Amino acid sequence: MPQPQDPITNASSSPKHPPRIPDPGSGFSRVMATVLAAAVFLATAILQAWPEPPAEASEQEPVGIETANLQADLGFRIAIKMSEWLGADPKSGEALDQWARTPQEKVYLAVTLGELDGPQSALEELGKAMEQSKDDQLRADIDVFERIYAAAGESPGPTDLPISPEEREGLIARHGYYAHVALTFDLAENDPARRELRAGAGGIVLMVIATLVIFGAIALGFGLFIVAAVLLALRRLRPAFVRPAPGGSVFLETFALFVGLFLSIKVSAMIVVALIGPESSGWVIYASMGAQWMLLLTPLWPLARGMKFAAWRQGVGLHTGRGLLREMGSGVFAYLASLPLYLLSVVVVLILLALKEWAMGAPQAPPTNPMIELIEHADPLLLALFFVMATVWAPLCEELIFRGAVYRHLRAYFPAVVAGLFSGVLFAFMHNYGPLLTPPLITLGFVFCMMREWRGSLVASITAHALHNGSLLLVLFSLIRALG
Repeated sequence: MPQPQDPITNASSSPKHPPRIPDPGSGFSRVMATVLAAAVFLATAILQAWPEPPAEASEQEPVGIETANLQADLGFRIAIKMSEWLGADPKSGEALDQWARTPQEKVYLAVTLGELDGPQSALEELGKAMEQSKDDQLRADIDVFERIYAAAGESPGPTDLPISPEEREGLIARHGYYAHVALTFDLAENDPARRELRAGAGGIVLMVIATLVIFGAIALGFGLFIVAAVLLALRRLRPAFVRPAPGGSVFLETFALFVGLFLSIKVSAMIVVALIGPESSGWVIYASMGAQWMLLLTPLWPLARGMKFAAWRQGVGLHTGRGLLREMGSGVFAYLASLPLYLLSVVVVLILLALKEWAMGAPQAPPTNPMIELIEHADPLLLALFFVMATVWAPLCEELIFRGAVYRHLRAYFPAVVAGLFSGVLFAFMHNYGPLLTPPLITLGFVFCMMREWRGSLVASITAHALHNGSLLLVLFSLIRALG
């Protein structure tokens, strides 16, 4: 097959398009692959979107005490750790009030206000929480919090707290970090027990700097987006992707094989956990992650079907195009230029969540993010393995499958935009984020497809995929570590 064309060139100097040749496969194999791919994909998408069953409550976690949503929790923790700086701003507490929508969150806001503005502000917010709460256990806990801050208001400095050892242990078991903050409220500022809970301001400052860098990247992205739009309008951006003719099936077979094996790994893990019990299944996630690395072999399926290596490599996009560094740089710039679209997709998610809340007529718990759940609770080894999976396995395997195989097969039948959107939808629903969180994933999948269309090679999309996952995880790792 011919070498990729220069993606940016004058239309008058563009070489003629090479003839379209179908990929290997027969009509029968195409029908069978379509049916199989549809079946395993639907099964996987349903399984990935299916909500996890609620965990059984333990003696340390009584029924009726809900956890504050992630946004509120992060906001309150940041405020506590930055209390020495934020306390000078009288409006800092007002800004936090928007996060406290449930009685549980109002309790945690009260603890935060105690750090920012003293015990009287904490008592006022606890009174609001008591009025709103209908849960007996939470109301009992609010009473304990009120006694703690009332004692601090009457006698500043270290004092014997007017609570029993049982109340103290129960408060810690149910409210964790916020209970510890309240219980150390009367200690001196330099007391190790108090300072440990409020440490991390330096890490948060670094996160603020990182946020400014991200905003700078977004601003640059808007500029690059405009440049790309102008180049497209002037027909200066020309595709290097060589579109196959309709009729092949081998790359659709590759997708069906990948999804089928992925589904087998997931179902096998679920069966093992059900048989041996969750308490004995800690090793299952390691085994599942190891098995997923074997999926890197599935893009080789066309070779087993008789496709020549050179044709497979060119067809799947596993080549360096105009040069490795040039393709990687194109991926970075294309990713930055796509950030406005990604931000727009995040806005769509926020609108969908607001519409859901309006339709249900009551505040809804935010959808869970499996990545954040894993980062919050995993051990260091699992976090390291997860980081490697996200920054190495996912960019390689997912790009080879969704942009290498799926997009190529769809491109034989559909225009680039339609094929890119179709591939993006398949890519998004293979992840277990739930339907409401799919717009950003669909956008990313579509953008990666357009990189493949533009460059012909997968190097750009692999680079962009690794950049996105790596930067996102580093920010989350740093934030959660800073907040404890």
